[in-house]
Amino acid sequence: MPEDKYQQWKEYGNDIKELRDKLLNIASNQKYQDLLRNKKINNELVKSLKYIDRFRNLAEEKMLQKVEPLISDEKWFTIFYGYNEEYLD
Repeated sequence: MPEDKYQQWKEYGNDIKELRDKLLNIASNQKYQDLLRNKKINNELVKSLKYIDRFRNLAEEKMLQKVEPLISDEKWFTIFYGYNEEYLD
């Protein structure tokens, strides 16, 4: 059961990370910025990154509240932000 929950949360976290990475790539792409030629409009896209970061923080807090009894290792703390596997040994 705990492993099923972990897998569900991990899939959710991966989707959120992919969404953020894609938005970041678009927001920082000079070619796209040149198309708009309007810093104010591009800043709206940058704001969306801040909202996603806030969401990740809130989602992680909620996840940790819900699974606290299940947490047995630090893999739970990497779900929304990723990790480098070589540092988890």
